[in-house]
Amino acid sequence: MDAFEADGHWWLPESPDHTVPGRLSVSDQGIANLALIGALESGASSETIVQEDGSTVTVTEPRLDRRGVYPRILGHAGSSGYTLEDCLQTRRTLGGIDTEEIRASQVFKDVHFGADEALEFTEIRAWMDWLVHWTAQTGLEEEYTSESSKDLGDDPILATLSIRFIKSQTCAGGNGVTVTLGQSYGIEGDGITERRLMQDFHFRITAPGLVSLDQLLQPLSDLQDLVSIGTGRTAAYKSIELRHPNVVHTFSDRAIPVTIKMFAGWQVKSEESGSNLYAAQMFFTFDELGGMQGVERWLAVAGAHRSALGRVMATRYSPGMYVSDRLLNCAAALEAYDRDLHGKADTYYIDRLRRLAGLAGDTFRDLVGDVEVWVTAFKDARNDVAHHKARMVTVSTEHLFLSRSGYWLFVLCLLRETSAPEAVFSRIAKHSGYGRLKSRIAELLLPSALVLRN
Repeated sequence: MDAFEADGHWWLPESPDHTVPGRLSVSDQGIANLALIGALESGASSETIVQEDGSTVTVTEPRLDRRGVYPRILGHAGSSGYTLEDCLQTRRTLGGIDTEEIRASQVFKDVHFGADEALEFTEIRAWMDWLVHWTAQTGLEEEYTSESSKDLGDDPILATLSIRFIKSQTCAGGNGVTVTLGQSYGIEGDGITERRLMQDFHFRITAPGLVSLDQLLQPLSDLQDLVSIGTGRTAAYKSIELRHPNVVHTFSDRAIPVTIKMFAGWQVKSEESGSNLYAAQMFFTFDELGGMQGVERWLAVAGAHRSALGRVMATRYSPGMYVSDRLLNCAAALEAYDRDLHGKADTYYIDRLRRLAGLAGDTFRDLVGDVEVWVTAFKDARNDVAHHKARMVTVSTEHLFLSRSGYWLFVLCLLRETSAPEAVFSRIAKHSGYGRLKSRIAELLLPSALVLRN
């Protein structure tokens, strides 16, 4: 997302007459800081108490705001209104001119919410890294005319770029929402030295009425995970837009919805390097999954296992995560997933792994070779880390590759439950990254396999 700054006036919803000048700065990672010349709340609540002798005493009690916690701040900068959510004072100076520096968790542009008004919307749109590549669709077309052609005429056109409209596709997203995959396009360049067409795709989630922001973000997160798994890249949000039925521009008798932009410091950070991603580099594409029907099935399955899925994907989205935490995240997610499928009856952990390996099928067996050797190694590694009994210098390397195999076991089980076409599993098995992991797992498990055979 693009960084920006906005100079304006800011106030608390319950104190609209007390405004403070300041600058809102939002980084390209969505981190929002508000620097104020003045203080949003400089007073304190007070109560006058009459004592037995008739004298009075005033007792003051600092408000919650005085401790630097602001649930909501409103502002106006240029022609835009802003709502800042979950704000925390990070610095305050007193004496002379008061100043405040405040960190906001979320920023909503072009909307004001009341002091106690719920954050509810009817629609969310999200542009993600690599989504356009994952769809493997394009409306971009080009045509060239040879300069040596005898049919150039007096005013020849040597090259033409055009973009063809691609019809949106929809599916059900659960809980009454509709999910749409839509095309976006635009024109860039100064028009003198360069002019180019650009194309992108976005997901739109639409609810039949007002729903909480969390209800829209949850299926969006499941879609983000799907694109990340399919591309093998991190599908960070590039832009988020929202709609509210009461936030409109009125022209004559027409009400045009206002696009509400959202900025936040998302946990999934962009790692995009370069702009090329070819189909051969992906684990599977949108079409191979079955298009929007495949997306619909994925959303149903992912929604049922969202907590476990989140733990597994954290191993992908958090580059700085300790190897031991990666292993434990995958181990706990696999256990939770098997519990979701088969209940909480007393079952040995190793039996849960065997059952999941059976669900994952031949694609997983191809990865680990001897499933029995793998489940034993994974179980032992999980126990060693959980009980701080790591024994070997190379344990971090072993745990890294075991955690990656645990990641794929979880993903393959989800895809099996999603009824993904065999083309998906075939593509995963043939992927070079999957092949490299297979080799490392074989090296890792070979000593254990020899012990079991003997």
